[in-house]
Amino acid sequence: MIVKFFRRSKEKGSAPINYFLGVKRDREYARVISGDPVITEALIDATHYQNKYASGVLSFTERVDEISEVDKLKIMRSFEATLFPGLEPDQYDILWIEHSDKDRFDVDANGKAIKGTERSGRLELNFVVPCQELRSGKRLLPFWAGADMRRVNAWKNIINREIRTISGEPLTDPDAPSRKRKVHNYIGAINRPSPYDIKPKRAKSKDDLDTSSRDALRNSINQHMMAELRARSSRLGDRKAVAHELTTGLGLTIERTALSSITVSHRACTDKNGKPQRIRLE
Repeated sequence: MIVKFFRRSKEKGSAPINYFLGVKRDREYARVISGDPVITEALIDATHYQNKYASGVLSFTERVDEISEVDKLKIMRSFEATLFPGLEPDQYDILWIEHSDKDRFDVDANGKAIKGTERSGRLELNFVVPCQELRSGKRLLPFWAGADMRRVNAWKNIINREIRTISGEPLTDPDAPSRKRKVHNYIGAINRPSPYDIKPKRAKSKDDLDTSSRDALRNSINQHMMAELRARSSRLGDRKAVAHELTTGLGLTIERTALSSITVSHRACTDKNGKPQRIRLE
């Protein structure tokens, strides 16, 4: 199980409710477990703060029928106690909606569902919280990553170890070494190992840099500098040496320097107007 908070928070109350339950409240494989959608929507619309609500999901790899209703309720109530420490249940409103429409079919090579493979879907427990404390009407911020991330992660780890499926199996641990990604899909693949490029390549000359695009040039520069840094004869011991290698070794022009970055350009990497494109190296 993982915990994810959504970024949207400034819309009308109908926006999250319509997404979770459908415009006509008839979204397939969705059901309200706790709370009242009408009350939650009204509270969101009555909130005069900029961030009107917070929403997110507890996403499981287990199927919806693999976790008992009692354990679902236990998970939801303990999550509320983690989000709202010191608050009584009448001081906040939270709407819980179950989704079970994910991974209901096996798919073919084209991503289309294969008929005859339907089964119960993967469990998702979605939540919506109006950002207002109900007794005083003051602003209520359910989650702020800077202060709450460690506590929420600790709660996630506890639940993944304590809660069992109906068959007695533990919940899937997203932090298990066996589930670690070899390649991160959401961060550029700069200096990350791949089956095709195990070691960074050093540019033998200034002409070896790939200037076909900004990203290609940035990757080429980073590979050269990493290879240079790993060499036994490396002299990259400080910022001055790095700047010297960029200008003299690679023929780049330093456009700007900052505390944590150096911006460079290459005469062969230009925009549509023929001007050298700036590349920020961190």
